Amino acid sequence: MTRGQQDVLSPTQIRALQQLADSRHTPPYLARRAEVVLDEDRARSAGAARDAGVSRQTARKWFQRYLEMGAPGLEDAPRLGRPPATQDRAADPIVVAPLFADSPGWTSRSIAAATNCTQSAVARVWKRTFDDQRMALGGSLPTSGLGLQACFSSPECSVLMLHFEPSTRSERISGAGFMRSALRPALQTVLATDVLASRATQRRATALRMVHSRKEPTSSEVDAFILECTARFGDTMPDYTLCTSKSTAKLLHDIDPAMSVIVIDRERWQSVLLDLGPRMSPGSREALSTAQHRAMEWARTHGGPFMWIHDASAPSAGLERRKTSRPPIPLASSELVADSILSALQHDIIAGRLGGGDRLTETYLARSAHASRGHVRDALRGLASRGIIELQPNRGAVVPRPGVDDVIETYAARRALGALIVRRAAESPVPDHLQHLEKALSNMLETAQTGDAWATGEDDLRFQEVMAEMTGMKRVPTMFSSLTSQLRMFVAVLGLRYAYSVPNMCQDDIALLRLITDRNGPDAVSRWNSKMKDAANYMIQQLDPNAHVR
Repeated sequence: MTRGQQDVLSPTQIRALQQLADSRHTPPYLARRAEVVLDEDRARSAGAARDAGVSRQTARKWFQRYLEMGAPGLEDAPRLGRPPATQDRAADPIVVAPLFADSPGWTSRSIAAATNCTQSAVARVWKRTFDDQRMALGGSLPTSGLGLQACFSSPECSVLMLHFEPSTRSERISGAGFMRSALRPALQTVLATDVLASRATQRRATALRMVHSRKEPTSSEVDAFILECTARFGDTMPDYTLCTSKSTAKLLHDIDPAMSVIVIDRERWQSVLLDLGPRMSPGSREALSTAQHRAMEWARTHGGPFMWIHDASAPSAGLERRKTSRPPIPLASSELVADSILSALQHDIIAGRLGGGDRLTETYLARSAHASRGHVRDALRGLASRGIIELQPNRGAVVPRPGVDDVIETYAARRALGALIVRRAAESPVPDHLQHLEKALSNMLETAQTGDAWATGEDDLRFQEVMAEMTGMKRVPTMFSSLTSQLRMFVAVLGLRYAYSVPNMCQDDIALLRLITDRNGPDAVSRWNSKMKDAANYMIQQLDPNAHVR
């Protein structure tokens, strides 16, 4: 046969198929089918052997479909039979499932297990929700460098406020890279608050009628959110806002005419994920992670609208509030490289991006950090010494699956070590150090007023670390900090909540500061022991309601 006949490919078709097979942007199944068609063409035109991995019938099928339809013929044809079991009425539980996940680092597999459906069903719902209804923002927003400033969800309206950082434009995340990035689960969780606040409630129809009516009122809840944003941001309001309400858009434009406000149909709010996500700056990870934790805490105590506003004034180093963004990995000396890898891995575990049972291979980590396996090995040993990972024979480094006994053991050590710290702090309080402790307590009390139990718990841990630092001891603060890291690991890996009753937590810390200031060591130690008992029981009973610490 000659090249002019229809049962062989033309040079143009061969080039197109070769590009499709070689491109790294081509899905694996399409690249494989392109190779099958090329192999079949070689067999027909030159008598070459066919690929043994594909049957002759299969090769002929894809070859004929490509001749008839071109590249679209390599896609799967519509399937016959009954439709998928996951219809739109069952999509909401899957969309909101990240809000109730055991860890911020959830996956499609864990969502499938939580919703009692298959992983493919989760993928189908996500495709319909995010891809099929995809909201193309086009040139309305910058292509990169966006950071989250505030978000709000209620039955009447949902809002995302964003700021633009020109310095981050060169760090744009590609669409494919975003789906595998740490930003995606956080942003998807935040967007899901809209479903829980409106569509999953009995007020859905009323809310939608309000959104689409001509006389669309703006609720007092939305007003309160916007007033809080104006008070928090002042003259530096966010550059861009996405919202689902025309009246909210008008109100924002009246407040700041320079702000670009984009109104999106409420039914397509979730679908902004795939277009907005790649525009987010890698530096927005900290804010997104904080908003995600706030959203998950809100979902468990859902009793009103969801609101989160970025606190740009929060201190981030020294004896102030600890910065939570993942530290960069510099190309420096051996010790600095190992320490940076250690910090990065510890942050990934605490942030929930690594779960119990996950393996940490030296080869993968070395490539990711552009470091040697020796540096990685040193970092893993450091994490193991802190109890964050386990070094198992023939398995390497593994994120542990802690249980009740691990929590009890950690709190027993923390209680004993903390008693030493409290006694030492009360015996010789330094005025300058007391000021830092007072500042840490003030931060916690301010956070407690927002009702954010997760953030209040983080400030409580920081108050305790400041108390350890003010003793002036060399080794004890480091040991105490390692125990704190273990608590954060329990929260991330087991999906637990650290913070016991927020009012009780505030009362305990206020009393501790007063007793330390008054140099009342015995009573301060007694109060510390009581605090540790309450905190341990709260965490342990989440694992086993019948277990408790005496």
